[in-house]
Amino acid sequence: MDKLYQLTSKKKENRIVFIKELFNKVIHKIKYKKFIPYNKEIYIVEDKVIYKDKNQIKIKPKIIKKRNSGIDLIRILAMLGIIYTHILFQGKGIYKYRKYNLIKTHCFVCWHNNAFSLISGIVGYKSTKYTNLLYLWLCVVFYSVGIRYYYLKFKPGSNINGELYQECFPVIYKRYWYFSSYFGLFIFLPAVNKGLQYLSKPEFKLLVISIFYIFAFWFNYINNKIDVFFINRGYSTIWLLCLYIFGVYLGKFNLIFIGIKRYIFSLIYLFMFLSLCSLYYKYRDYTTSNINGNYKKNFINFIKKLMPDNLNNVLKTSQAILITLFFLQLKYNEYLSKIITFFGPLTFGVYLIHINANVYQNYLKEILIKEPDNLISREVIKMFIFKTVKLFFLCIVIEYLRHLLFTILKIRKICQYIEKIAFKIVS
Repeated sequence: MDKLYQLTSKKKENRIVFIKELFNKVIHKIKYKKFIPYNKEIYIVEDKVIYKDKNQIKIKPKIIKKRNSGIDLIRILAMLGIIYTHILFQGKGIYKYRKYNLIKTHCFVCWHNNAFSLISGIVGYKSTKYTNLLYLWLCVVFYSVGIRYYYLKFKPGSNINGELYQECFPVIYKRYWYFSSYFGLFIFLPAVNKGLQYLSKPEFKLLVISIFYIFAFWFNYINNKIDVFFINRGYSTIWLLCLYIFGVYLGKFNLIFIGIKRYIFSLIYLFMFLSLCSLYYKYRDYTTSNINGNYKKNFINFIKKLMPDNLNNVLKTSQAILITLFFLQLKYNEYLSKIITFFGPLTFGVYLIHINANVYQNYLKEILIKEPDNLISREVIKMFIFKTVKLFFLCIVIEYLRHLLFTILKIRKICQYIEKIAFKIVS
């Protein structure tokens, strides 16, 4: 009887050990998506995973993804540039304060739109998640419907743009040109990313040079009368795709030119100076009738054409690439990087709020009406910078509250669940 009892107890112990091992493997598979051999035990700790194999102990650190401070800083600066440009042009500041030659300040921020698409390529070429697109769609709908309700409820008599059903389908009715173009780009990204991964560096370089020459140079300076590829002055999916490919090239081959920051900065200054000269002659209503000599006339006309209104011109694209490279090289201390990474993810919400059609009609269009006309040049520039920063932080606060609300409602998890169901249905 004792022997039988010992045998049954050993069997029970073996079963318990086997169940423990199986339980550990299941937990490990859920957390790390990988099975471990039978002869190993696993202990999961908060910051590391310890494998115990008889006398050997292997420690695998837990992978923690960190945001790139340089990319978030580019997002912040680009968004400030976008707000400044919208106040300057859509706020009619360029006409009210025409005598101050405010257009000269635009040369410092004209790279903003192109930088956003470059960042998308640097960050997003490794994986394409439809959850992000669905999440962005819900953000757009949230702001479109919410801003419309705000003006109807709290500011009756305001100019309301469009119908309610149009706010729920922002891509179809093109409520935001950038989001509509990005949505079109996102559809092609799985195929584009797969194809770009198999390109060698020389092949990729040839592709980038060809795109830059055809879309940025040829259709702006040689054949600018016919829009053959329907680029629509850069406000299209095709140009966003071109910038995305540039960004993938920078990200895939890690083109961070360490040691030549000075030369990159010099090139940025050169392109800004050329932009400044072009904008100065273009918006000053400068005429060449009083100039003697065909050489001077042709030179000034050439300078005027250097900076067309298109997003897809050489100067704006080159500035965006160089400034992106420059800020990616910089090192940031821990405190500064925390501040940057806090504001960086909120910048897209700033865009959605301040350029909303109802905000444009009722606020942005009239932002400078009450401002005095008799100001000196420095005061005008300070006023524009103050209004830009003020609007930026106001939108940041609203976007942060929206982020907290979506976190409480677990909107991103819902989007992930919808994506899983969609893939199951398709497969």
